[in-house]
Amino acid sequence: MNQPLVSIIVPTFNDGPTLETCIRSLFAQTWSNLEVIVINDSSTDGTLERLHKLSEEFLYLRYDSTVQKRGPGWARNLGFDMAQGEVIALIDGDMWAPPEWVEQLVEPILQDRVDVTGGPDKVPATSPLESRCIGYSMDSVLTNGGLRLGDSKLVTYLPGTGNMAIRRSMLEQAGQFDVAFHDTGEDKEWLHRVKASGGRFAYLPHALAWHERKPDILLHAKKQILSGRRRFDIWEKDPASFEFPHLAPSLLILFLLTAVWIPQLRWAWWLVIAVGAGLVFLDCWKGARELGDPRAFFLLIFTSCIIPFGYGFGILWRALERLLQTLFGLKQP
Repeated sequence: MNQPLVSIIVPTFNDGPTLETCIRSLFAQTWSNLEVIVINDSSTDGTLERLHKLSEEFLYLRYDSTVQKRGPGWARNLGFDMAQGEVIALIDGDMWAPPEWVEQLVEPILQDRVDVTGGPDKVPATSPLESRCIGYSMDSVLTNGGLRLGDSKLVTYLPGTGNMAIRRSMLEQAGQFDVAFHDTGEDKEWLHRVKASGGRFAYLPHALAWHERKPDILLHAKKQILSGRRRFDIWEKDPASFEFPHLAPSLLILFLLTAVWIPQLRWAWWLVIAVGAGLVFLDCWKGARELGDPRAFFLLIFTSCIIPFGYGFGILWRALERLLQTLFGLKQP
């Protein structure tokens, strides 16, 4: 059977030795007809030297670098311009893939069932406990609406672009990443455009990639706030991208802040707190069992709450900025 060419694009910034692990895993795939394109986003950790050495070992490894740090969207766009494959897969430089990863992602596309496929990313058991707790919280049913439950399924969205593949013709129809979203949110905005262009999505729970997340809970919190701010920016760019579930964390924050001061709503405030605490408790208990470490229970309470509250706060913060700019005629930054 003739295998169509698959281009794998890997944006990287200071991913250190993990990048080499990533590249070696891609050249160990069961899908043999592939090219790997690494875009170095001005790393300062010796990435270029590492890529030069690896390119001497792997014939189908190509790489390029940005002149200055531009963000993952810019890096992926540069990779798109270099890619020659019929299907283009995306994986980040701090991740690596099992041998069947490419095959699992591209088969539904080549069978013309869907245009875009994606799978979960998991944190290795050898990673620090903080990293594993962050990874579990990001994959939780509570934070992903059940997306990661069950078998392969057609879905209306994917959680990100760190583990996915897309048909080239669909990419050409939807366009590349918007580089205005240089820090985060570029994946959500782009996936919305793919969906608006008629893209058919499939989530494949078996198409797993491993993710070496940084064990930095404060950085995790900052990313959630920034993600909320960028979600508001996406709504501004295209109001049709608005979906109510993304606003729910902000509404919850507003309710908790106001209901506590209104006697008639105190019962509802306590009800929300009780139900929410119960759900978080059960999820964290389940997570601690999966991670095999009782200490994880207490860390998971924190990492799980960061996601909705950080995200919701980010949306409210951006909305307040826009309101003040409108009221006082201030220019947008």
